[in-house]
Amino acid sequence: MFYLDTTTKKILNVLYKASKGLEPYTLHRKFLLPPGTLYGALKRLERREFVTFHLDRIYLTEIGRKYIAGNPELFLQRREKAVKIPDEFTGPVISVDEPYVPKVRELGKSFFSKK
Repeated sequence: MFYLDTTTKKILNVLYKASKGLEPYTLHRKFLLPPGTLYGALKRLERREFVTFHLDRIYLTEIGRKYIAGNPELFLQRREKAVKIPDEFTGPVISVDEPYVPKVRELGKSFFSKK
């Protein structure tokens, strides 16, 4: 396996999802890449035969698709872990149609005073 930089991985990931290919300007606009950086990344992918150019569009080749399918850990979006909500902020679950009534005693006097 060879090294793929972040830009190249992003481009491959987007092309993998785009069945009808993409125009270079779409990638430029999506990732806000300078034209030189985008062109260099696309040329590197073309040399490895991962992408092909046809009528001003970029298409992922079968070699590129197989590479992504064979290395999913490189292209999967990493989701952030869910934050555990502290118990003091959780309460009983109410149904959708049930009205919410706050605990007046816990609001404090300052909540009800006029300013």
